[in-house]
Amino acid sequence: MEDDSLITRRRDRIARGDSISDLDRSLRKGDLLSVAPGAYVDSRVWRELPPLRRHRLRVLASLERLHSDPTLSHFSAAAYWGLNIWQRWPATVDILVDNRAARSSGAFRRHTGNADRHETVHTGDFSVTTVAQTAVDIALIVPFAEAVVTMDSALYAGRDGGPATTRDELREAAGRMQGVPGSRRAAAAVAFATPLADSPLESFSRVRIMEAGFAEPELQKEFRGPDSFRAKVDFWWPDYGVIGEADGRIKYGAAPSPDGEDARQAVIAEKNRENVLRRMSVGFARWEHRDVTGVGRLAAILRQAGLPTVRRSPS
Repeated sequence: MEDDSLITRRRDRIARGDSISDLDRSLRKGDLLSVAPGAYVDSRVWRELPPLRRHRLRVLASLERLHSDPTLSHFSAAAYWGLNIWQRWPATVDILVDNRAARSSGAFRRHTGNADRHETVHTGDFSVTTVAQTAVDIALIVPFAEAVVTMDSALYAGRDGGPATTRDELREAAGRMQGVPGSRRAAAAVAFATPLADSPLESFSRVRIMEAGFAEPELQKEFRGPDSFRAKVDFWWPDYGVIGEADGRIKYGAAPSPDGEDARQAVIAEKNRENVLRRMSVGFARWEHRDVTGVGRLAAILRQAGLPTVRRSPS
């Protein structure tokens, strides 16, 4: 994998003439960061990596410690395939084992499985559960909203190279796990998933919107206006004229640097974009991560924007 080239291994540094004291000095100075015993990453590179790639590096660096051919699963397989999760990436590496060796220890979290139910592919150095199997395995052990985050990511149509899997493959994987604790939740997450949500917050928001009793929105609706104005919004309720934006990040273009003229211009452009969208809608709602995790916050924001509930909340 591409990320493997970012890992510096102790044995390689020693083979090139570095001493153990040289390595220890680099660690103390903060030039290197240990990601697994005997494996390091340049600290400057590490700081620039998103959490998903950091976990992928930890996984790749840890695999050499296993004596048998490992099979990545769950969150480690999600990192390998580039799938989103909602929670923080774990400090442990998830591997699939047979029923006779199910104890977790140290850096590894072991999950029991068998070939009849868990579909895997071999990469050359190790095996990994397929994209569909990975999404279903995660759905078996996390709450519904978090399961939808990973399902949506697996189906996302905007991914480079296209969706990572298909709904049919997800259904097949969920069917193989029928009867396992959490299998109904996994099947429901497959049915609810969409290829249109392009961030974990959008996916999580979709669940909260459904749970609060609001109508199902259109996703990624494009608006066009004067002077060649074009903008896609995350959520659109045409019957009520309400637009929803799930995060408040800069949507006009690439995220700016934290200071300087580029940042100022990007903020102005985003404000202008929002002003045009407000004129093209009856109501406009914008929310952040804390609004979907706080009880009732997103529902209150949407009601304030003029969106009514259309059915009773299940809770």
